[in-house]
Amino acid sequence: MIVFTLEILINTIVVDEFKYSFFFWLDIIATMSLIMDIDWILDFFKIFIAGATPSYLSMNADPLLIQENNSSSASTLTTIFKSLRLIRLIRIIKIYKYIVQ
Repeated sequence: MIVFTLEILINTIVVDEFKYSFFFWLDIIATMSLIMDIDWILDFFKIFIAGATPSYLSMNADPLLIQENNSSSASTLTTIFKSLRLIRLIRIIKIYKYIVQ
């Protein structure tokens, strides 16, 4: 995550057309989506924003029962964060394009 942040900063300083471009915002969103893969940060959002049970307190192994026990806002929040992974895939394609050139 630190490397991606440094990449954004360096591109902003070095490449004149990068700042506030489509790829600038795409990189920002992709880097922010990495935060949601860190369990303790996701648990913080679940507890304080959505009011749901954190993952380390959940002992139920059946995924259907886990979804029923969580509030709808927590499951919606988790779905949104997981869907942001598509943006990371686009970023990987962009980095591959830079490497090939």
